[in-house]
Amino acid sequence: MVDSFTATYPKSAVIILDTTYFSRTFGVMLFQDASSGKILYRKFVKNETNRDYLDGLWYIAERGTMIKAVVCDGHIGLLQAISF
Repeated sequence: MVDSFTATYPKSAVIILDTTYFSRTFGVMLFQDASSGKILYRKFVKNETNRDYLDGLWYIAERGTMIKAVVCDGHIGLLQAISF
């Protein structure tokens, strides 16, 4: 299957993080630019972990985006783990 997901990366962004589950063991983790609404990164997961969220933020930062802030739904320990 061809992946049709192609992101463009802004110079800076406020990132909204969330995971939506379609079953008990299948969900999609999304990283959205709050300003443009564009999805900058996505990952299919069995469950959400801080490591997955940090990997996604690192992926976006590696592409030149300065992460100004992160908005999430209170995933335990995530905000303390972020050091951008």
